[in-house]
Amino acid sequence: MILSSACNSDSTIQELTPTPTLAAYIAPAELEKMPVLVAPETPLPSGPTATPFVHIVQQGETLLGIAIRYGVTLDNLLLVNPGVDPRILSVGQNVAIPGPSGEPIDLLLPTPTPAPLDIGEVYCYPGRGEMIWCLAEASNNTASGIEGLGVLISLFDINGNQVAQSPANSLTRFLPPDRSAILVAAFSEPLAPPFRALVDQISGVQVSNLEERLIEAQIRDLKVDRAVGNQLITFSGMIELQADQIQGVVNVTLQIFGYNDAGEPNASNAFQTSIELITDPIPFQLSLYSLGGEIEDFSILAEVQNKINRE
Repeated sequence: MILSSACNSDSTIQELTPTPTLAAYIAPAELEKMPVLVAPETPLPSGPTATPFVHIVQQGETLLGIAIRYGVTLDNLLLVNPGVDPRILSVGQNVAIPGPSGEPIDLLLPTPTPAPLDIGEVYCYPGRGEMIWCLAEASNNTASGIEGLGVLISLFDINGNQVAQSPANSLTRFLPPDRSAILVAAFSEPLAPPFRALVDQISGVQVSNLEERLIEAQIRDLKVDRAVGNQLITFSGMIELQADQIQGVVNVTLQIFGYNDAGEPNASNAFQTSIELITDPIPFQLSLYSLGGEIEDFSILAEVQNKINRE
């Protein structure tokens, strides 16, 4: 996978259907980021262990998010929970997790040890209503790609009581070497700052054949339009693929991350799409909204793979 930019083009840009990771929200300048206290030297409890027998569904959770949180596959989670509808989960619903205490015995899964990542501090911002968005940047400083990256963000009050917990995952399947991704967690319950924020890596395994699993891609004709005092940036351009690597349907994920002048993450947005029999470069247009302050810098992470690699 190769990313690059070139001069602007007069080519007509068709907007692809976006799958946003963040709601469109322009934070007033006076809001900035919410106060988040530095985690204490003595670690606070970070919630459930990696393979509990039962998980109790919380508001906003999905079955895929639960699977990633505990380091198990979605297929095995469905097998252990035949009566659970993956499209509709209810708050308080019990979901059995394959593990040393789980049933049936033939579906017990080992808990993988996550690949080593450099995970930065957590930054939280107010959203619409009582929504709170918390962002953490994960960097892959290893020589191998990392697959299935996921972290768990926990918030504690000033007395050390856990008040909220949510998984934060990447939409891309892989994080290449020497690249970073901003992981986003959403909290919808009313919370009173300040918080202590802890982030724990819960998934991510190293892969050695990353170049064989991804289609080589380049970003061409990148155009960047800034507005609203650098709190809104619109990106457009073309994703050019290595034609001889394409086999039928390709899955495309494009993520764009924003940072303030201190290098702190303050924006993230993405889209995903599947295209069949593609021969021409893929046009894209995507807007990046700040959750607090100006967006001074940005990075782009694109991933293209044949659909057969995801089956």
